[in-house]
Amino acid sequence: MKGLVPIGRFSKVARLSVKALRRYDEQGLLRPALVDRDTGYRYYALSQALEAERIRLLRSLELPLEEIRRFLAVPDPAARRALLRAHGVRLEARIAEQRRMLDRLDALAAGDALADAAPVTLADVHEQQVLSRRFRTPLASIAAAVGEAFGALYGHLARSSARPVGPPLALYHGAEFDPDDLYVELCL
Repeated sequence: MKGLVPIGRFSKVARLSVKALRRYDEQGLLRPALVDRDTGYRYYALSQALEAERIRLLRSLELPLEEIRRFLAVPDPAARRALLRAHGVRLEARIAEQRRMLDRLDALAAGDALADAAPVTLADVHEQQVLSRRFRTPLASIAAAVGEAFGALYGHLARSSARPVGPPLALYHGAEFDPDDLYVELCL
């Protein structure tokens, strides 16, 4: 095992937890250089530290593991940049949603409880195709869930060079309001 270090030591070098290294092994992102057949203990080569740093950096930017796998597998710099730009679009959508939340919070703090409430109207609309994403979330986490969902939807549009033809829609499924389990569908 010359030139190899145990997972605990590599964890310190790579600044990744042992748990993360095990997960990246299971996901096929960063395989150990050697796994002891008798004990199952993992050993890494110090030369793997650069790949570990790439993964750590991409995770710190909240890039999903599947996208990190694609990023690492694609040698073409232009394709890698496109993957990162698509993630940037998702992050921008999340930031925009959080800015809207801050504006609403400021309005509420100023005493305007319905600062940006729009009047509710019912209307029949023509059938239309939508790109949608459904998810369940507690009310306390809805801002992050909406930001992530809209980020994924706008990221998909950006990758396909498509544009929405109208404003985004939010549908709330379920017969009753349950703040611990909202069933939401966002549509473009």
